[in-house]
Amino acid sequence: MKYYIAGCVVLLSLLVGCEPFETETGPRALDAWMVQATDDAAICNAIIRQHTLYPYQFIANSAELNGLGVRDATVLASHYKEYPGRLNVRRGPESDALYRKRVAKVVDYLRIRGVATDKIKVEDKLAGGDGIASELAVLIIAADAKGYKKATTPKRAKNITTSSGGSSR
Repeated sequence: MKYYIAGCVVLLSLLVGCEPFETETGPRALDAWMVQATDDAAICNAIIRQHTLYPYQFIANSAELNGLGVRDATVLASHYKEYPGRLNVRRGPESDALYRKRVAKVVDYLRIRGVATDKIKVEDKLAGGDGIASELAVLIIAADAKGYKKATTPKRAKNITTSSGGSSR
């Protein structure tokens, strides 16, 4: 019996020694945390920049936010506490009544999280962000789809000057 217990202890020691043991600290954990933190910050910045909730962020045929909608609304609530502004809630194909319920639910969600909702303007507009205005992009796409003959985007200049003063051509 004594040898049996000693053998089990030795066997368990060998098995534990075969697996590399990694802790949650150290260079690998720090690298993983830095990547995750950078991704999270980039996602939050994009959500704030676009400031838009879409129909797919609600449970189908409902005014309730789904998981993605809750995440985005939470990020926006944190931002709007300090920096109120415009929030887009896209209508989609839903009825007027359902859209009004969704807007009311989002406004209530923000209010519960400490946002002064009287300083938030909720609209059914396209997302914001850098570059061309979304409304203009939609008009350009629609005009191109209809075969509009006039150029809808500016032509590139023949001689573009670079920052070093030289020509790019």
